[in-house]
Amino acid sequence: PSFFPEPFAVFQYYRNEYLDKSNKSEIVLIIDIGGGTFNTCIIKTTDEGYLSRGGGTSLPLGLQAEECGGCEVDRGLLKILVKKAQKKGIKWKDDPLARAQKEGSNVMLIVEDIKIYLSDKIGKSSKLANNYDEIKKEVFIEKGKLHPTEGIRGELTGEDLKTVIRNLWRKKWGQIIHNTINESKEKLKTQNVDFNSINKAIVAGGSANLPFMEEEIKLSLPTI
Repeated sequence: PSFFPEPFAVFQYYRNEYLDKSNKSEIVLIIDIGGGTFNTCIIKTTDEGYLSRGGGTSLPLGLQAEECGGCEVDRGLLKILVKKAQKKGIKWKDDPLARAQKEGSNVMLIVEDIKIYLSDKIGKSSKLANNYDEIKKEVFIEKGKLHPTEGIRGELTGEDLKTVIRNLWRKKWGQIIHNTINESKEKLKTQNVDFNSINKAIVAGGSANLPFMEEEIKLSLPTI
């Protein structure tokens, strides 16, 4: 059997629902943000909206697959929680993130639940320009889980979540998309295909539902 790379499978799933039946080839950007990975590629469709059946465009263009999905948001939130605890005078001799990610620890599940809570409260109408400090969630992590002798009590806010997501777009996710686009441009150029615009972007994966994502994707593509 033949197996499609994951972004191709995303394209196949959503093609009938979202792509035009206008009998013209389209350039489609696929962004698949799962819990563990961030996958992107460009697909140049046939005139009928299908995957190209031959030639260079029968494969995903600029395929990128990086292990930096939604779990990176959890790690970012945990780092903020640790910094807030340090400001209260709590000190670590070991690495609290390594301790939190040990087998059998439930710390990352606690942070994941807080991420989901904050996301739900912020909602999909979120705007980067707005302040979300008033949306907050208390957190308590028992001693031995994050710190060997102290229970860690604090809170995480909607602004904390926004900060983590913005940092990820600027340091990782935005660059991954740019790499996909640059590689795709070079590939299509060898086939005498001009790549001046993206007709559609299909965004999938559980972490695609986090706040601010649509706005950040648009900010990552200012010239296309």
